[in-house]
Amino acid sequence: RVLLTTLTQFFAKLEWRQPYFHMAMGYCLQLADPDSLVAKLGEICDKASKCKSAQRLGFTAGIQFSHELFISRVKKNSKSDQIDDVDRENNADGKMELKAARSMCRRAFEEYVDHHKHQAYRSAFLEPVKAYYKAVGNMVMH
Repeated sequence: RVLLTTLTQFFAKLEWRQPYFHMAMGYCLQLADPDSLVAKLGEICDKASKCKSAQRLGFTAGIQFSHELFISRVKKNSKSDQIDDVDRENNADGKMELKAARSMCRRAFEEYVDHHKHQAYRSAFLEPVKAYYKAVGNMVMH
């Protein structure tokens, strides 16, 4: 109930961003499992009650979450198609299955590394720059 009230108030403050947030939340409702959805909505609600900069971060977090869900669904569908093709092509002594499993592990690891690099970039560069602009009173860049 608190989530709904906070999200409704947050949505009203989004102005021109409302259609984008609406579409993103639609994807989240379709693609996310309930636990991760509640966790992300809690994160967004936490930022919604703070300053405009935090609200923008909440908006961005919702959009990014829906994007990640959408991309993982697309990749999952293409991976399952590849695995089906491999199983149909050759199932001799499990060599092709092992190759497909290694390929999936490699892709999952690459996704993790890309996400980790993005988070490291944000924490090492973007967030300190935002803190600097806030400290010097430049609210345009904040």
